[in-house]
This record gives sequence, C-alpha cells and structure tokens, in this order.
Amino acid sequence: MNENYYFRNKYNKEFSNFSKINPCLCGSIRDYQLFKYDRHEHLCPTVLCEKCGLVRSNPRINSDYMIDFYESDNYRNFTTSNKTKVYSNYFRTSKHIYKILSRYIKPKSEILEIGCGGGWNLIPFLRSGHTIYGTEYSKELKKISEYKGIIKYDKNIKSSKKKFDLIIVSHVLEHLYDINNFLNNLKKILKDDGYLYIEVPSIEKKYSLDQIQFFHNYYFTKNTLIKYCLKSRFKVFKWSYVLGIHQFIILKKYVGYGVHYNKINEVTKIKELHRKYFLLFYRRYLFNFYFRSLVKKLFGEFLTTKVKFILKFLRTSFL
Repeated sequence: MNENYYFRNKYNKEFSNFSKINPCLCGSIRDYQLFKYDRHEHLCPTVLCEKCGLVRSNPRINSDYMIDFYESDNYRNFTTSNKTKVYSNYFRTSKHIYKILSRYIKPKSEILEIGCGGGWNLIPFLRSGHTIYGTEYSKELKKISEYKGIIKYDKNIKSSKKKFDLIIVSHVLEHLYDINNFLNNLKKILKDDGYLYIEVPSIEKKYSLDQIQFFHNYYFTKNTLIKYCLKSRFKVFKWSYVLGIHQFIILKKYVGYGVHYNKINEVTKIKELHRKYFLLFYRRYLFNFYFRSLVKKLFGEFLTTKVKFILKFLRTSFL
C-alpha cells in the first residue's frame, strides 16, 4: 500500500513532465471534461470528444513512460493485491473467449494474442490442438506464458510475413495510442478468411470512477468501438456484451466502408450518463470513500478488516 502511495505522489507531481495534449482519433480538439483523477487518485484528465463522442485521456502519458510502467510490472500492483491468487483464478476461469470463437475457427489454426498476459486466454486453444503465439510487455508474465507452452512472438508486425487464422486483442485496445495504425497493421497479418477478436470494457455498462484508470487511453461505447474498427475497413462479424461489464467484437477483413453513427446522439448519451453518475457519486461513493478512509486512520487496516467482517456477518444473519 505504501509503495502505491509513494508512486501516486511522485506521479502526480511529475505528471506534466511525461504527458502531453493530443487530439482525438477523429482529429478534433473540442473536448468536454469528465474526470480529473482516476479511482486511485492519480491525475487522469478524461474527456469526451464533442465531435465524435469518443471518451479518452487528455492530456495523456507518453508511450515511453507507459512501456516502462508495463515492463516493470507496476501495472499489476494497482489492479490486484495478490498476483499469485489472481493469476491462478485467470487460468481457472478465462475460457469465455474460446467458447465464443471455437465454433468459427478451423482445426489446427494458427492463433496470435496481442498482450497475452500469462497465456490464460490461450490455454484452451492450445489444448484443442491449435498453434499458439503471444506477445507481452511484462517480463514476469512473458515467462509464465512461455512456461505454459505459448510461443513468443516478438517480430515487427509491419514487416512480418506470417499470417494468422485468428488474432485476439483482449483488454489491450484501451491502453494503446494509435488505434488506427494498430488495426491497419493487424489487418496485414490476418488471413483473408481470418477473425480478429477484440474485447474492451464498456463504459455504457459501468459508467463509474472504477472504469477510470491512468493507464487507459480510451473508453468505448458500442458505437465508438464499431466506428473505429470500421474506419480501418473491417466488417463486424459479431458484437455482444460479455462478463457483465465488458464488450467484444469479432471482425473480418472488408474492402468497403462502414456506416457512420449519429455523432450528436453519442455525445448527448455520454453527457447524460455523466450527469446521472455524479448524482449518485456525491450521494454514495464519495461519502463511502472518505468514511472508509477515516475508519482506517482511526482503527488501522487490521481492525477495519475485522469490523467489516463482523458487519457483513450481522447483515447476512439478520436479513
């Protein structure tokens, strides 16, 4: 906890040194401010593009800082307090991507996952006889994935001649900088009859401070996700919600152009979500946040945990 506290203070103090203002993917700089800090109180200016409706970080951290952050494994320190337990749980439960895609892909396909973590999404494909490749920034997770049998893929996508039957991009797109260029490069290594699977959080399903994280550059609705996938000249094979608060899209190659959505409606929708969120936020979330902080200061971490356990027990016993 102290490590994260010192990181946050240093990060906030030096934010202007490693961040810069960037236009939206549509090129616009007309922004509407949504949030200033993320859920961990890191500076994370989050805005709504008033031209296309995309939610993004602006100013945002530069890519060099972010790569160092991922490679140092600090990312996992903010997303979990017990990495070993979480990794084990991922390997036990991360089967939904296989269940979604197994009906579409051919036997003995060649599959690549960008940002494969420890390989948890890929293990079911590996066990079904497919040839599996993965890329990963984290040194720790890279070792785990290789131990599990995932072939390390560290070639430059732009110059690679190898093509894949399926490319998986799960909870990666929101971290990227140049999404248009990224998708165009993936198209080069995807077979003509191949599938591109993308999974991202849905800001429509859970519009709250829990979604806002300084290592996220973009926050997608269904419409903005589809819009920027179509811009790279893919066609939508399937789209749906998954795991309660996330969404996935399966894409195929396409030579035409997609249909654009109503930009005004998209902007209006996000502003209405934002208005409703803050009505609830100031009533409940903010009060609970500072109340919990006060209790921890008064009683310490250990006693606070015990009190929470007792209150939970009493609630479940008498309700």
